[in-house]
Amino acid sequence: MRKPWSIITLLLVLVVLLAACSPHTFSRPYQIHVTANDEISKPAIALDAAGVSHITGETGTNVIYYRTVFGPPSKTLTMTLPGSGANFVQFQPDIAVTDDGTAYMVWFEQQGTTDRIACYQVFPAVEPAGGYQTTCTRVDPGYFAVSDLIVIARGNEVYVIYDRIDADSRVASTWYKSLADPNKAGEINDYAFEYESGWIHDWAVGIDADGYLHVAYIDNNGTGPYPHTRYLTYRSNRSVSPDGRMLQYWYVYSGNEIDIVAGISLAFTTSGSG
Repeated sequence: MRKPWSIITLLLVLVVLLAACSPHTFSRPYQIHVTANDEISKPAIALDAAGVSHITGETGTNVIYYRTVFGPPSKTLTMTLPGSGANFVQFQPDIAVTDDGTAYMVWFEQQGTTDRIACYQVFPAVEPAGGYQTTCTRVDPGYFAVSDLIVIARGNEVYVIYDRIDADSRVASTWYKSLADPNKAGEINDYAFEYESGWIHDWAVGIDADGYLHVAYIDNNGTGPYPHTRYLTYRSNRSVSPDGRMLQYWYVYSGNEIDIVAGISLAFTTSGSG
């Protein structure tokens, strides 16, 4: 008489164990759409402290913002252009989010010419009166960019990293700006000051526990015979000049054997008070 109950008990235990292992924190695959039948490409994603996903990407000539928890969107926005037709286009978006759920999105925009404008927009967790803004706020008013535009956040600090173009369509200088604290802004590197121009091959960026920005990158200065000398460089705004220019920097290595597609990574630790 005990054997059937033993089998039932075993089955109940297995059901409980399997239920405990079910992926409650995973959603089914959900295709990202802002409008029906659109195609979102080159996505970037940031996750806030409440587990909300903030996503951006390209669709047609525009970039989009998409907020979600496990699939269906709670908010979708398409960034607006000031015109249409040739050379009105948005591309290369990036996104970061602070712990309070505020999303910061950056992208490049062409407004009827081939000049690239570095843009950003801010999306608080609670929609403001009058709705969210979807037009370009210039990261660097009065200047055009080449190809470098990154946004990063940690805690409630957020930085944007960007470049300025020179007459040869190369990088004249690289810059950083805090979107949370306007007093934290300045130059990373100035190639024009050295009578040079440069190419940036790869970036790694990070924010330490005290809210300071750290960057590492592979570049070359574009001078002399090809191939130009490559540098692996590290810089930080832990110490800066009165105008915000990064003073903490090291040339980690130089030489053309540096692999420009190997990738760079930054990590932080604490040793004593350092």
